Amino acid sequence: MDKPFLEIKASDFKLGSKPVLPHVEGYRPHNDIEKSNKFPHCCDFHTETIKVLEKWFEDDFPKFTKEEDEAYKWWFKKSDFKGLPVKIVTQLSYTEYFIKNKISSDNWYNDIRHYIDYNIASFGMPALGFKLYVYMVTYYLQNIEKEIVAEKRNKLIAYLDNKLNPKIKKVDEKDKTDFNVIYATIQKWLNTFPFDLELFSEFKKQYDRKWLLIKSADAYNPYIKRYKIKTITKSELLDLLISTTKELLKRIKAVDFVKKGESIQKLNKYKLDILIESHSLKQEKLLNDFSPEEYTYINILEVWFDNEKIFLDGISELINSGCIVMHDNSQSEYLKTFETSFSKIQLEGLRVLLLEYRYISEISNDDFIYLFRSKPIVPSMKRLDWLKPNSWCHYLLKEIVFIGINFDMKQVNSCIIGKDEKKLKSNSGRGGYREIDDIL
Repeated sequence: MDKPFLEIKASDFKLGSKPVLPHVEGYRPHNDIEKSNKFPHCCDFHTETIKVLEKWFEDDFPKFTKEEDEAYKWWFKKSDFKGLPVKIVTQLSYTEYFIKNKISSDNWYNDIRHYIDYNIASFGMPALGFKLYVYMVTYYLQNIEKEIVAEKRNKLIAYLDNKLNPKIKKVDEKDKTDFNVIYATIQKWLNTFPFDLELFSEFKKQYDRKWLLIKSADAYNPYIKRYKIKTITKSELLDLLISTTKELLKRIKAVDFVKKGESIQKLNKYKLDILIESHSLKQEKLLNDFSPEEYTYINILEVWFDNEKIFLDGISELINSGCIVMHDNSQSEYLKTFETSFSKIQLEGLRVLLLEYRYISEISNDDFIYLFRSKPIVPSMKRLDWLKPNSWCHYLLKEIVFIGINFDMKQVNSCIIGKDEKKLKSNSGRGGYREIDDIL
């Protein structure tokens, strides 16, 4: 399987820590300027905090697992992190000030949690020391800051606790996000869906190479300047592919060829394309492995193809029997209505007599004349409905249209519906009919 995504373990690379900003104007550790200038040895809380952090750094930093020790030994030097205790206590102080200034705002919770995330992200990867920062902010909320209402305090503490002890749900194999599996699943669907059908081609551009692996994005963090994203799982992707298949198929219907008055050539091309794509689908199904969920959209496609073929076969029968007429695009430049030497007045008189003797069904004067003035044959025009024997109609046409030349049967059947709604066939060459002669 083609694997365009390279999977790298977090332990295989390093991102350095970054400094942070208070992001609130006028920051200082204390209202008292002289006290602030002594930071972090400015008050009991901060003095004790830096003391704890320095001892932790001296005695317990770092505490790597065996796997981490093996992964980090190529780059880790404790001396590179000597500023970590000051970084933590400084960011603790920034966070205290930020919370005091934002806790009463309408968007207090999002502002504060985004700022906490910004501080955590600043520790890099691996985020050495971030847990001490979270511990200290939690301690501050629980024991130092007494003016925050309990509801808000508890909500922030719960958020911090989740950073230390994230609730990790057991994930089924199908719900894991493997970008290469996701990519392969998408490619399989793209190769299976009948995008080569002309009517679907415009939609292919929307999906080919433009699939996102993101399911959703959390609110924008203005301090980190990015979104927290949630990637799509394979099961979620399959649900999306099934629903997308249905939505695309709803947009295309063979019945539209008839409703829109498309040409017989377009209809025949569509029939051929349906056969080709239906065969391709069967071959894909035969020669490739699909999961039970993938078979769901394959079965939908198979039923859709069967329905289209049944409808197209029915339309073809109606066309062959003359019940419906579709525009013949291959004749579009030269296939026109009949041309006769009869004048407009003569044609008007002929129409009156044919109606009077019930040779034809009701047709307006303009529609009748249109059929004998070499006009373009279009689906919207009114055809002549002949009620007497078809051979009588042939004789009439020989007398006023096809004088000395052979019948153009495409032209005839595009302009006239024969008796019992049957197509007129080539005339046998029988002689004249007195009834027609009398009318003429």
